[in-house]
Amino acid sequence: KHDDHQTLTRIYEEIEIMKVLGNHPSLVQLVAVDDSSDAAMRVVLELCEGGELYARIHQKQCYPENEAKLMLKQILEAIAYIHSKGIMHRDLKPENILLESKASNVDIKVSDFGLAKQSKDYPRRLPRSHSICGSDYYLAPEVIKQEEYGREIDIWSVGVIAFVVLSGSLPFFN
Repeated sequence: KHDDHQTLTRIYEEIEIMKVLGNHPSLVQLVAVDDSSDAAMRVVLELCEGGELYARIHQKQCYPENEAKLMLKQILEAIAYIHSKGIMHRDLKPENILLESKASNVDIKVSDFGLAKQSKDYPRRLPRSHSICGSDYYLAPEVIKQEEYGREIDIWSVGVIAFVVLSGSLPFFN
């Protein structure tokens, strides 16, 4: 039961973060939460019919520079917005960036705030952490070294995503 309680707490934290973030054109929107049943919880998110950026990169092999530029601008605007709310995402990777439609290669929504961390006293205090979380290939060096870190780790991840989008391969593990 302890694990269930921890999982539930984490889900409620993620929902709270999504409520704090509210409505932004490049973030997946929280539509509704139904926790009226003891047996199940339903979280309804905006539909993104284009699937994961990861699959699109795999399908295209890499992005032409003009498309990559348009998409990365949206990702950076979304991250700047998240950061302006005193939140760091901590798990940016192509699997957590969704495409709005099958028709567009560039219109994206940042998703999955399951590892996001919020500063309770922002802007007086910035979100900081020591915990190792995220996905191996996209982790900033300070996370790997178990040093204290903040929102700059999200920018590192966006840099790795930019490399992957433009080249079709990972920068450090070829």
